[in-house]
Amino acid sequence: MALPDRSTTDRTDPPRRRLSRAEQRELTRERLLDAAADVFNRLGYHGASLDAVAEAAGYTKGAVYSNFATKGDLFLALLQRYAVSRARVQGEAIMALPFDKLGEYASRALADQARAQEGWDLLQIEFWLAAMRDPVLRETLAGGSAEVWDELGEQIDRKFAEAGRPIPFTGMEFAKLINALGTGLLINLYIDPDFIEPELFERATRVLLGLPAERGSAD
Repeated sequence: MALPDRSTTDRTDPPRRRLSRAEQRELTRERLLDAAADVFNRLGYHGASLDAVAEAAGYTKGAVYSNFATKGDLFLALLQRYAVSRARVQGEAIMALPFDKLGEYASRALADQARAQEGWDLLQIEFWLAAMRDPVLRETLAGGSAEVWDELGEQIDRKFAEAGRPIPFTGMEFAKLINALGTGLLINLYIDPDFIEPELFERATRVLLGLPAERGSAD
């Protein structure tokens, strides 16, 4: 007869640490944001509601309203979580790349976003339109990304200093220019996938960096 498996017969799971009230609140908030991402994706910004998010998350309406006063507040929190994560990934990529590869990275990122994030980008556009008609929401949206821009701008400034090149923009100015240019191109690409070749974005980025437009040209 085989001996019993001690890993199952003698194992005692360690007692779970009870979450503090602050930790429980943060866990609830993150679960609500996860549910909100699905609800907004299915129903759009205007079609979604806090009640629908509560149902999807398995919480009461009170749990939602105790964390987010309005649907706009909820979407802003979701947008902020996305922006922080994306800025971290972009900042790490920028710092790891050679200076003359930044344009290539921008072009590849544009193509990847157009291919994989259309639903999220259209949600953002829908939200922007709502915010443009709501002065309070518009002001909150404008101020909510300041910290993200500061951090990304500092990383790009370090990259510029590392390259030792005279760039006519601060890191934040460059980041905002590239973001605005990329956003405009993405909107057109969603309407017409043949609007431009993503390589054009690379050439534009290289020119802004003071590099020859064509990759492989003498810098």
